[in-house]
Amino acid sequence: MSERRLPVNELTARERECLALACEGLSNQDIAERLFISLKTAQRHMSNCHQKFGTTSGRQLVAKAYALGYAGNGKHQRLIALLEEIRTLLPEVIGTLIKVRE
Repeated sequence: MSERRLPVNELTARERECLALACEGLSNQDIAERLFISLKTAQRHMSNCHQKFGTTSGRQLVAKAYALGYAGNGKHQRLIALLEEIRTLLPEVIGTLIKVRE
């Protein structure tokens, strides 16, 4: 991937915890409750993550976290690698299909 991966130490421990929970699908309110912090504090940690990852939405943040290896286990990483391979091969497959159709 051409994007720069943030060194793990660019995220605080709490930001990494919040990011991991966001990647599990938890809302800011859920994150706050899980970590026993205020909603405002959870929102601040997530805002810091958005700033550091250069994202503006929760979906973008989660996608980038997975893509850069900050989230997910080996199963997710294998799926991401497979999807990247499919994305790379897709133009060739489409070109072949067009030739076959002609």
